[in-house]
Parts: sequence; structure tokens; C-alpha cells
Amino acid sequence: MTFENWATYNWHHAIMGARNPMRSWTRSDTYEQNGYDIADEVDPDNIVIGPNDMKLLQGLIKSSIKSNSNSHSKVLRQILVHCDINAPLYWWKEFDTYKVGTVANSESTMHYLASTPITRQRF
Repeated sequence: MTFENWATYNWHHAIMGARNPMRSWTRSDTYEQNGYDIADEVDPDNIVIGPNDMKLLQGLIKSSIKSNSNSHSKVLRQILVHCDINAPLYWWKEFDTYKVGTVANSESTMHYLASTPITRQRF
């Protein structure tokens, strides 16, 4: 299985949302390396998470793991991840069963199944 062409988005809004309960928006220190306003998210690959925001994110993630709670993992659900996944058919069947908040575009099995060797690994 491979994950390719991945990108993440919505860091600014996820971090600001995580700061809402304590109204600590002014403590946010995440920025975009090329000098753009982080709210514009012009180039998500150049986002630098500052020490204040990193401490907050790590604390929320650790709390959600420790307490097995979904309330502290909201910040992770707000970060959008786009990628191409190359995986065998059995994996996609499980993915379709357990996915949450996903959109899938796929190659047409009907049109391309015979274009590659049919092996056990494909299924």
C-alpha cells in the first residue's frame, strides 16, 4: 500500500478552534514560512507550527488517547488530508466500511481490471 501526492489543509482554523475554549487566540504562533497570512493557507507545505501551538496540539492529542475521548481529538478531525492511496481491493472494502468524512474517487474497475495482470495480491 502506498500513500502519494498528499497535502494537508485547514491548520489555521483547526488551531484557532482548539484555542476557542480558553479564548487563547493571541497565543497562537503558527505561521507560513513564505510570509503569507496563515489564514490564507497559500502553501500548506510551508506552514510552521509554533511552540505554543505545538504544545497545545500535543496536549490535546495525548488527552484524547489517555482518556479515550473524542472531545479532545476535534482538532485532528478539522485538519484535512488529501492523498492518493494505492491499495489492494480487500483494503478498499474495509476502508469503505469504516471511513468517516471521506470522499473517494477511484479508477474504474469495470474499464481497467483486465489492463493489468490479475494476481492474488490485487484482491
